[in-house]
Amino acid sequence: MNEAIRLFLSFLGVDKAASKNTVFAYCSDLRQFQSDLANSLGREASVNEIDITMIEAYLNRLRHRGFAPKTLARRTASLRVFFEFLRAEGVIRRNPTLKLKSVVVKQRPSRTLSLSQVESLLDQARKRQ
Repeated sequence: MNEAIRLFLSFLGVDKAASKNTVFAYCSDLRQFQSDLANSLGREASVNEIDITMIEAYLNRLRHRGFAPKTLARRTASLRVFFEFLRAEGVIRRNPTLKLKSVVVKQRPSRTLSLSQVESLLDQARKRQ
């Protein structure tokens, strides 16, 4: 799995010209998945043996540890992109994340300012000019 992650991160950084922060986020997500999977199996896993059941179990462990839905959604997205890359490159035959359910992230409603708050902000801006 180490080689697959290295190949993917290189692809992101070079071919996709992803930012350092993006590459770091993917690296962190994938390394944590790799570590969790190794702990669960008692050994390193090959990318060819990883299936949807293993991925769902990993996400359930994160959910039980109290990870926020937004974090779970990002980790899910990282795994989807990683495994699709491996499939496209011919490293694996099937993408195990294809039937993986998406994590629902509830959006908080936008907060609007009252008329008096807007007027106060405009007054403060006028005073600074």
